[in-house]
Amino acid sequence: MARYAELKGRPQEPPPQLSVDQPAAAAILARHAGRHAYLPQVDALALLAAYGLPVPAHAAIGSRGDLAAAAKQVGFPCVLKVDSPEIVHKSDAGGVALGIADAAALEAAFAKMANRFAGSQAAYLLMAEQAAGREIIVGAKAAPGLGNLLLFGLGGIFVEVMKDIAVGVAPLSRPEARALIRSIKGYPLLAGIRGQAGVDLAALEELLLRASRLVADFPQISEMDLNPVFLYPRGTAPAVVDVRLRMQ
Repeated sequence: MARYAELKGRPQEPPPQLSVDQPAAAAILARHAGRHAYLPQVDALALLAAYGLPVPAHAAIGSRGDLAAAAKQVGFPCVLKVDSPEIVHKSDAGGVALGIADAAALEAAFAKMANRFAGSQAAYLLMAEQAAGREIIVGAKAAPGLGNLLLFGLGGIFVEVMKDIAVGVAPLSRPEARALIRSIKGYPLLAGIRGQAGVDLAALEELLLRASRLVADFPQISEMDLNPVFLYPRGTAPAVVDVRLRMQ
């Protein structure tokens, strides 16, 4: 009865109005309608950006001739990643090269990756490498009768081994987003503990609100996995480093 009273007494607010580019997002999804497949990384990142989710500088690479222009756009150090509907877990397949420091290293990484994935439907994505921050995961999954459920938790071993996650129903209100953040056991690691600086909790709240708004506005998104997302101390925006997004 006490728990029921606590739940009934929670602050009630509607989901906030957010500034988003819904037409741009709709156009991206329309190009992939009916395919029931993961979106290419470039399109998935553009979709996130349309909803104000923080993505790093990136450029698509289809051939060796694209390397110079992409490197000029993104800069060094950078990371090279394979992007193919046939390769879901890029790191496990050897499709990620980290810490590329200059043009020579980029050429070598591209040659190695092009040889490894020869014959597959592979494109390549060059993305600015992010300094390591506090790693989290944000996900969404279609749930019949409920719309999309939004998952949040600490990333890395915390989600793989400890399963320290929380789930809410999209779209979230601000009180719901704050409650989701504080409901995981690892919340003290985000708030700051034993002299370690905490992350920007307001920026994390905004990220959850925007991710939940995206999947609520587009129920045809059956699965979304933002992993990893890096969080930083107050004043530094988070970074969605990798995304997997599948349509119904």
